[in-house]
Amino acid sequence: GPISAISTIDGLLLVSIGAKIILFQYLEDELRGMAFYDAQIYIVSMTPLKNYILCCDLYKSVFFLRWKVPFS
Repeated sequence: GPISAISTIDGLLLVSIGAKIILFQYLEDELRGMAFYDAQIYIVSMTPLKNYILCCDLYKSVFFLRWKVPFS
């Protein structure tokens, strides 16, 4: 599907494809999917705030996701 929003958080690429959010990391000359989240809304905008992700939709307003680095 088409990418509806793109941003970065903690050196990771944050991509929204419709209602799915995927975090990619560039390792050894390739992009690898590190995490994903299936939202209930079609995401049109994402903004990282420290270790939170603010996701926006035109109909259901906004919601926050928390990103925690798994191996720190």
